[in-house]
Amino acid sequence: MLFTLLLSIVACSNDDDKVFEEAALEASYINIAGTWGLTEWNGQTIENIYTYITFDRREHTFVMYQNMDSMYAREITGSFTISKDENDESIDLISGDYDYDNGKWNNTYEIKIYKDRMVWTVVGDASDVSVYTRCELPTDLN
Repeated sequence: MLFTLLLSIVACSNDDDKVFEEAALEASYINIAGTWGLTEWNGQTIENIYTYITFDRREHTFVMYQNMDSMYAREITGSFTISKDENDESIDLISGDYDYDNGKWNNTYEIKIYKDRMVWTVVGDASDVSVYTRCELPTDLN
């Protein structure tokens, strides 16, 4: 009888322990459209610096405002491409080019888009992760 009691306690599950992971959206030009702000980089919350990027879904272009390498805001423009990894169709990638012959982005990123955030991981360096949150572009960038 004691064995049956112990077995029934072990067999019960607690629904409170279940963790539900938010399902990623399809990585598409429609789902990435809009403005995003960098909120986390390599596990650290971003403070005193900023990067905002607005994606145009029709033209496949972006406008970025950032002060990561300057005291003042810089506006950077270019184009971007969303594609599938040629070796694994389940992996979505984003890459881009800067305008005015300023070259390609330093990295190609694996991208996961959710309703209000997206996660970029550098291809070949899983420790380099950026989290962007959907937002409005601030009017007082300086």
